[in-house]
Amino acid sequence: MIRRENYLLKEKYLRELAEENPYTAPATITRYDFALNNVLKWADDLSFEDAFNTKVPNFATYVANLPARHGNGKLVPESQKKIILVTKAFLGWAKENNEIGTRKILPKKNQNPCASQDSPNCF
Repeated sequence: MIRRENYLLKEKYLRELAEENPYTAPATITRYDFALNNVLKWADDLSFEDAFNTKVPNFATYVANLPARHGNGKLVPESQKKIILVTKAFLGWAKENNEIGTRKILPKKNQNPCASQDSPNCF
């Protein structure tokens, strides 16, 4: 079950993104919504802070294993990268706006979030 606070935070982010950038196409907001739905499903009923600090598999592994749209194989690396980048921007916004706790939730710059170098999320 998706945690209500996480869902409301995602909706607030998308609303503010659309308001701050009036020339943003509605299709862009829809794509961001799709990308962020993945982090909601992954975090499940945990807060984002708890999920990123304790959940196994980690988010990058979860994204690497997402099925393609029609269930044939996995998402292409470009789509995986977009999901991770949108999620990173969202989490940065949430942290800047004190919407989430102050514990570290994004990997350190020198920390490799990939399970292996062959992972499609290594870019």
